[in-house]
Amino acid sequence: SGEPGVQFGPQEKGGLPGGDYNMSQACQPSTSTDESTVAPLALTYHHQDTGDLTPRDENDHKYVGLVNQAMTCYLNSLLQTLYMTPEFRNAIYRWEYTSNRNEQQSIPCQLQKLFLLLQTSEMDSLETKELTAAFGWSSNEAYDQHDVQELCRLMFDALEMRWKKSNHEKLIEELYRGSMEDFVACLSCGRESVKSDVFLDLPLAVKPFGATEAFKSVEEALAAFVQPELLDGNNQYMCENCKSKQNAHKGLRITSFPYLLTIQLKRFDFDYTTFNRIKLNDRVSFPDLLDLNQFVHKVDNKKEVKEENGDDSPSITPMDEDTIGFEIGKSGVGHRLDMNEAEKLLQKGPYVYELFSVMVHQGNAAGGHYFAYIKNVDVSEWYCFNDTRVEIATPQEVEKSFGGMQGGWTNSNTNAYMLMYRQVKKDKNASFIRTIDLPRHIVDLKQKWKEQEEKKETQRKYEENLLRLKVYANGIVMPPDLPGPLEMSLPRDNTVETLLTEASKGFALLFKQKGMEGPSKKNIRLIHCSYGKIMKEAFISPADKKKKLSSLLQGGQILNPKDLYFIFDTKKADQPCFTPIDNYKKYFTCQIHLVKIKEKRVEPAFLFPIAEDDTITRIRELLGSYLCERKDFKDYRIVLERGMDKFDVLDSPGMQFGQLFRADTEWCVLYVDGGSPGEETNADRRMPVVQRSLMCQIIDRHKYSIKLRIEIPSQEDLSDHKSSMEIDEMGETPFTPIEEPSNTMEVIQSGVRVEEIVPPPSLSSSTGGEMEEDYALSGESVCNNTPQMSPVVSEGEEMWESTNQHEQHQQLVDKITSLSNFAVMENVSHPYETDDIPSTTSSKTIVQSESGKNGGGGTTIIHLLEEKDNVLLVDVDKRDRVKDLRNWLAHRCGIDSATFSFHVCYGENGISYESSSKDEEALDSWKTVHKLVMKLRPALKENEKMVKVYRFEMEEMDKDKWRLLYEIPLSANSLVSEVKRKCQRLFRDKYQENLEIDQIHLRCMKQKRAELGDSEKVNERLNVSWSDNLYVHIIPIDRLEEVKGGKQAVFVRRFRPSTVELDKIDFVVVDPSLNGMGQLEMFKEAISHRFHISVENLEFIAPNAWGGAWPTTKLRTDLHENATWVESPVRDQQILQMISCQVVYFRDKSEEKMKLTDEARKLITIKDRGQQEAPVRRKERALRIQMNSFSES
Repeated sequence: SGEPGVQFGPQEKGGLPGGDYNMSQACQPSTSTDESTVAPLALTYHHQDTGDLTPRDENDHKYVGLVNQAMTCYLNSLLQTLYMTPEFRNAIYRWEYTSNRNEQQSIPCQLQKLFLLLQTSEMDSLETKELTAAFGWSSNEAYDQHDVQELCRLMFDALEMRWKKSNHEKLIEELYRGSMEDFVACLSCGRESVKSDVFLDLPLAVKPFGATEAFKSVEEALAAFVQPELLDGNNQYMCENCKSKQNAHKGLRITSFPYLLTIQLKRFDFDYTTFNRIKLNDRVSFPDLLDLNQFVHKVDNKKEVKEENGDDSPSITPMDEDTIGFEIGKSGVGHRLDMNEAEKLLQKGPYVYELFSVMVHQGNAAGGHYFAYIKNVDVSEWYCFNDTRVEIATPQEVEKSFGGMQGGWTNSNTNAYMLMYRQVKKDKNASFIRTIDLPRHIVDLKQKWKEQEEKKETQRKYEENLLRLKVYANGIVMPPDLPGPLEMSLPRDNTVETLLTEASKGFALLFKQKGMEGPSKKNIRLIHCSYGKIMKEAFISPADKKKKLSSLLQGGQILNPKDLYFIFDTKKADQPCFTPIDNYKKYFTCQIHLVKIKEKRVEPAFLFPIAEDDTITRIRELLGSYLCERKDFKDYRIVLERGMDKFDVLDSPGMQFGQLFRADTEWCVLYVDGGSPGEETNADRRMPVVQRSLMCQIIDRHKYSIKLRIEIPSQEDLSDHKSSMEIDEMGETPFTPIEEPSNTMEVIQSGVRVEEIVPPPSLSSSTGGEMEEDYALSGESVCNNTPQMSPVVSEGEEMWESTNQHEQHQQLVDKITSLSNFAVMENVSHPYETDDIPSTTSSKTIVQSESGKNGGGGTTIIHLLEEKDNVLLVDVDKRDRVKDLRNWLAHRCGIDSATFSFHVCYGENGISYESSSKDEEALDSWKTVHKLVMKLRPALKENEKMVKVYRFEMEEMDKDKWRLLYEIPLSANSLVSEVKRKCQRLFRDKYQENLEIDQIHLRCMKQKRAELGDSEKVNERLNVSWSDNLYVHIIPIDRLEEVKGGKQAVFVRRFRPSTVELDKIDFVVVDPSLNGMGQLEMFKEAISHRFHISVENLEFIAPNAWGGAWPTTKLRTDLHENATWVESPVRDQQILQMISCQVVYFRDKSEEKMKLTDEARKLITIKDRGQQEAPVRRKERALRIQMNSFSES
C-alpha cells in the first residue's frame, strides 16, 4: 500500500504529522533497513513507492529529505528552509568555487552540492555529513542539539567570512540584515541619545517577564518589543542637555526590516522560582501576510516628548494605543498567497511580508525534535519537512503550530519556534532556477560529482566484498604477551595461501618489534576455526591452500556472515611435523597449560587438537613430539579440568579421549607437566598420591588466582608515618618499624616477626610428608566443592574452616580423581580470550597464616608482577583473607598492619571509598575493583574508629569545598577537650600552625546545638552517629579574649535595607553557662557592640523563617519585602540550644528602606539564585562552525 501523506499519532496523546507524537526525548538518528539499495552520491535510504501522493516541486521532481545524523534535526529544518528560499538557493548556484583549497572544507561548496542533489537526486533522502565536516564538526558533535536560531546566525557569519572580496560579499546583508536604533529620549527636553545597530533576526518574547499570560500574536509581541521602558525614580536618566537626572524613555525602534525577515519566538525561558530552564507552550498566532509598516520608525515624524502637569508617564509613545490589538489577516495561515489582500496592505507601505517557513520545536527545555512547515513560493503550496520525510501540509496542520493548551493535538509541547517571512516586492521576488536553466559551472560540477560518487560507489562495492578476518597466534614459540589477534580484510576471491602470506608478514613484524626471530615458512600453518577458536580445518597441502576464502563461509553463520576466524599455528624447528587434523574425524580443541614444577608456575595456554579416538598413551606421544621431548613424554601427568573446582587425572593409558565427554563437547582444558624436565619434576612424579603432588597444588593456586592493583603510600609519606608512630603521643606503646629483609622469599608470622625461610631439601629425597609441610597452600584447595568462605557472610552464619592439615589434603584427594571412577564430562564453557598469569614474577612472598585462623597454619603465596610509580600489580589467591594481604603489604612497607585501611576505586577517575570488607573476608570480594588504595592511619584500639575532621570555612558557602584536615582515632567516650588537644598537635605537626587551645572550636553540622562543649563526649551529639564528621572552627587570634572561659560562637549576618545588601557572615560569642534569658541578652549585647547598633534597634527574622542546611542563605528580595522581622530570634529557649547551627539574620530597623523597581528586583533575584544554586548537569558543548580567515573567491 502507498505511504500516507500525513499521519497522526493517537489523538489523546497529541499526534504529530511527520513524526513520533512522543518526543519528550531528543530525536534518534534515522536508519535504513534495506541493505540492497546502492546509495550514489553519498546518499542513503531506500526508495518509497508513494504513488500519486508523492509531493513534487516546480520541476516536477519529488522532494528529497535529509538524514538525521543523531540530533541534527535542527540543522535539517534550517537547510530545507534555506533551500526553499529562491533568492538564497539561486545565489548559491550563481557562486563559483575558484579557490585551489580543498572543496571538502568549503561550506558554500558543500551547500551548493547539497542543494543540487536536493533538486536533482532520485533518492528519498540525503546525508549531511559532508556539510557538517565542512563546519569542522566531529562525529560526536552530531549528538549535541542546539537552537536552530543560533545555528542560523553562525552559518551566516561563516558564509560572510568565506565570501569576502567576492560578488556575494554582501549577500547576507542584502537579504537578511535589518537596522534598528537603541535610544534614550529625555522626557523633559526631548533630547535623544541614539545608537544605530543591525539585526539578522528579531527575538520576540512569548510571555513578558513576570506576566501570567502570553502575547496572543506575533504582532502583539512585536509591539511590546518596540515599546519603550520608562526610566523614573531611582533609575532616572542623566540628561547631558538638562545637566540633571530626568525621566526618560529607553528602548529599541526598527528603522528598516530586511528583505527576508527571521523571527525567533523565545519559547525557552528561565523560571526564577524553581531555578530551571522551561519551555513556554502558550499559543502565539502568526499570519500568512504580515503588515509591518506600523512598526517602522520614521525619522521625519520624530516628535519631542515632554512631561506635562508633573505627570511622570509619557504623553506620547512610539506605538499608539490603536495599534495594541491585532488580528490575523483574512488569509489565515498555511494558504496560498492572496495577492488582492497583499495589494491592500502595500498601500500602507512597502513592509508587507509573506510567511514561507515555520520551524517547529517538539519537546521540552531539555531537548526535543525540530521539523518545519515550508511553503514553495513558486507554486504556493505548503509541505512538512521532517528529516527524511516530506509530505503535503494542510492549513490546519500549520495553524496547529501556534501552540496552546486547547486539547487534542495541541495539548502537547509542539509549537512554532522560528518563522521566516519574505517581503512582497514584485521587482525583487525571485523564482527558483529551473533544473534545465542551471548555470554551466553547476552542470559541470554535477558531472564531476557524479564521477566522484561513482568512484566512491566502486570503492564501496569493493569494501562490501571484503571479508573481515581475525587470525589468532598459537604455539609455544609465540610470545605470550602479543597484543591480540591480527585483524585484516581481504576480498572473498582471495585464497588461503594469500591469507597465510599476509598473516606471516604481520606476525613477523610483531616478532621483530620484540627483538625475536619468527618461525620459518615450514614451521607455520593456518587452521580455520570458529568464533570461539574451535578448530575446524587445517590447510597443509597445496590444494588446501588454493581454496578461496569465500568457500569457508557458512550460510547459517549466526554472527556476521562476513567474518572468518583462523589460527596461525606454529611449531618448534626440531618438531618433525604438525599434529594432524583429519577432516574425517572428530577433534577436540584443547587449551593446554604446561605446569612448570621447578618454577612453580602455570604457563600461558596454547591450543592443541586431539582426536576422539586418541588414547591417553597416544596423547602423551603427540605432546612429547610437540614439545620435542623424545623420552620424558611417557611420564607426563595429564589433568583434565571439569569445571572451576573439579579435575580428573588421566592415568588410564588405553582409554580413548572421546569417552570422557558428551557427544556435543568440542572444547576442554588440560594441564600437563611436560616441557620442564629435571630432578624437581621427576621427584614430584614419584609422589605416591598424585593428588597431593606439587603439580596439583600449583594448579589449585592458578585456578583461584586474581590480580589486584594496589596503590601504596610514597616513601615520604611512609617515613612521616613511621616517625609519627614512634612518638607516644597518647601514652601508647611506641611502634618499632620492621627492617627490610634481604631475601625475596619471606615468612611473616602474625604480621610482625619476619624470618628467612629455610630452603626446602632436595625434592628427590623428599617424602610425601615433607612435600606437604613445605608446599601446603592456605585454605581450601581447588579440590573441595564447598567454598572456603563467602565474600559476604550474613549475620548469624559461621564461615567453614578446615581443622587440620590432613583434612586439607584429603579435600585435594577428593577433588582430583583418577580415571577409575570418572564421570562423563558436562559441557564446560570456555573463555574465548584467556587471561593467564604472566609466567615471570619479580618477587614472591609467602605469608604464614596465624595458627587456627585458616585451617591449621597454611601459607599464603603472593606474587608481585609489576611495580610502577607506587602502584603494585599482585597475583593473589582469591580465597585468601583480607588480613593476609594486609600483612604482606605491612611487611613490604615496614609498618604495622593496623596502621592503614583499604580504599577501593571502581573506575579510573581516582575517586575512592573506604572498603567495608573485614579482615576475615576473602579477597574474592575485590575481584571487580579497579584499584586498591592504602590509606595510612594511626593504629586503632578496640571500639575506636577513624573520624574525619574538616576545617569550618565561615566565608565559603559551599560546604563540599571545605578542606579535609585529617582523620583521627576516636571512641564513643572520647572527650571533646581530648579531641581539641589532638587537633592542636596535628595543626602544629602537619600544618605548622601553633594554635591556642581556646582558638579550636569543634562543631557538628547536623544538630541544632552545633558547637560541642569541652566536657562533652563525642557520643552525646544528637541525631548523628558518634563517628560522624567533625568541623574545626578556628577563632582569629585577635578575638581570642572573647571566647575564653568556654564561650561559644553564634553566626550572624547583617542585612542593610538601604542598599539591599548583605554583609559577610560573622560571629558573636555567648556563654553556655547562662540561662535562656541571660544568653539572649548577651547575644544582643554582643551584636550591638560589634556592629555599633543600639539594642533597641535590633530586629531579627522570625524563627519560622529558619531552616535548611548551612549556610541557610536567604534571598535579599525576601528579606527586603517578605520576611517578618521581630525583636528576639528566640523566646524563652537558650540561644545555643536552638540556633547555634544557623546563621541569624539581623538588621537596624532605623535604617531607611530602598524602594525596588521591577528591573532591580529581577537582577537581584537572578544574582542571588545564581549564587545559591549549582545545578548538576552535563556540560553542553558550544555550537560552532569553523571559520577561516581567508576568502574562497
